[in-house]
Amino acid sequence: LRGRIDRLDVKADEKRVLDYKTRDVQILRNMLKEPGEEVQLACYAHAEGASEAAFVGIENGKVIDASAQDITELARLNIERLESVMTRIRKGAGMPANGIDAACLHCDVRGVCRKGEWL
Repeated sequence: LRGRIDRLDVKADEKRVLDYKTRDVQILRNMLKEPGEEVQLACYAHAEGASEAAFVGIENGKVIDASAQDITELARLNIERLESVMTRIRKGAGMPANGIDAACLHCDVRGVCRKGEWL
């Protein structure tokens, strides 16, 4: 995995990952409602050993925090899932294209994905 953490706050032995977003704060909160669906914060928290992680949005000139719940457990579960998926892929398993249409419009690998052939 590769990524760039926007901000890492460290206080004593505690770490908190912050990821700045330009999206509406309600959208950010909705992204975190379903545990495990939003993997970015969990992966960043795992990489840094952070016990807290949050999206930070700016709305009407105010900075608003949309924190992930129990990031330590989410990070552990996401890493286990990613290791399992990558092990299956290395053994030759296919990788389904399951993105929503809105995300597919901006996907970097649209040219190699077969999702469009399903119809």
